[in-house]
Amino acid sequence: MPSSLKDTALSLWFPGVLPNMELADNRKRTRHWGSNSPAARDERLAWRLLILGHPEWASFASHGPGFRTPVSVKWVVQYPDRRCRDPGGILEAMKPALDGVVDSGLLPGDDCSVIAEYGVRVVLGSKEPGIRLEIRSTEVAND
Repeated sequence: MPSSLKDTALSLWFPGVLPNMELADNRKRTRHWGSNSPAARDERLAWRLLILGHPEWASFASHGPGFRTPVSVKWVVQYPDRRCRDPGGILEAMKPALDGVVDSGLLPGDDCSVIAEYGVRVVLGSKEPGIRLEIRSTEVAND
């Protein structure tokens, strides 16, 4: 791998943004798959724009090529209430967001050659609801 790629981590905070649970797998089963396509497309575009407009992304991008892959991707979702959520459903709902991350150029793809670990952490009763996207290299360069 080229040594210009970063062995690093990036954390992007999106205050007030929460998963669109209408895109969760258990909700999708109640409707025809095609009815979710516009919502998923809109969510994907929204996340692409959120990433591209984030000041941390601009700073990260200005320092050259992206991450050394594979990476770990974690969504930290902070809810204002204490109602329990289904982490698997949240991950399913975040799939269009991950596609938006790829569309923004932050990652070159979303397959297992790029993403070695993928998960979610749910925080309940947060005074600051929102989503934090954490990406870090999982492989150290041997340059």
